[in-house]
Amino acid sequence: MYEREEIKNMLEDYRALCNTLEQLVPEIDSNSIAQYGIESAMPKPQGTNSSKVESNIIAREKYIAGNQRLLDKIEFVNQYHEKLTDDKDYCLISLMKLGKKAKETIEIMQVKRDEYFNRKKKIIDEIYEMQFEYDACWVD
Repeated sequence: MYEREEIKNMLEDYRALCNTLEQLVPEIDSNSIAQYGIESAMPKPQGTNSSKVESNIIAREKYIAGNQRLLDKIEFVNQYHEKLTDDKDYCLISLMKLGKKAKETIEIMQVKRDEYFNRKKKIIDEIYEMQFEYDACWVD
């Protein structure tokens, strides 16, 4: 369960989290390196992973395990973003996820500054409450 301040930070830092994970993801090379000539006939070293696919899977699993907290935060925002019923709230969160600052969002949505901050606070409160409703469904 996340507190209101954590939810606020997740919404504001969503784009940075995504960009960071994108930079951290290991490059998965789909092309295997073919061996030619005498190299192909030589014995392979024992006890090591020689499969390119297996190496890529292991690298991806290590990446996911090491960055699970960040992935959980992104998943949390996405999960509750889709549950918002008010169109303006949905648009506001969409713009925040794109990394738009308050001033830009106010201009794009053509709302007053107070309305923006009140709506943002309301959304954070809604998401905070929704996580308990969603959790209660799994208890039954």
